[in-house]
Amino acid sequence: MALPISGNQLKNLTTRLREGRETPEDLHALADVRLYYKEVLDQAHRDVKDLCAMLPHVQPMTPRVKTVKTVKTMLEKLVCQPHLRSIGQIRDFAGLRVVVHGNRSDQDDVARRIAELFPEQPAKFIDRRADPRSGYRAVHLEVRRDGIPI
Repeated sequence: MALPISGNQLKNLTTRLREGRETPEDLHALADVRLYYKEVLDQAHRDVKDLCAMLPHVQPMTPRVKTVKTVKTMLEKLVCQPHLRSIGQIRDFAGLRVVVHGNRSDQDDVARRIAELFPEQPAKFIDRRADPRSGYRAVHLEVRRDGIPI
């Protein structure tokens, strides 16, 4: 599975979106990129769901890719964060959520096990239990699958 456009094309698309110069073709390309993200995320979700099935205190939630409803939010993020040169750098474009019914040790164990499912690059652990932000008090885990940040 490969991204439907090249990295340079994605950067150029990002620039046009940020500047409000997108064309109908750009919107089609964005739809293709989102579809690719969804396919990658669906496979990641299946893997996480299989892992969770072996753990009695863990419940995977429905995955999500930024949808048409949230494209406006994505565009706002691109404008507010000019250091993002590509949609591919948006860390929350594709996401999974797992609920762990247990203590911090259980949460840490599940995060470690999930990270092992994504060996593409070292996982980044962000502990919002220790440093809450915007109401988030959970372990956030950033991993990659097929180059896509999840």
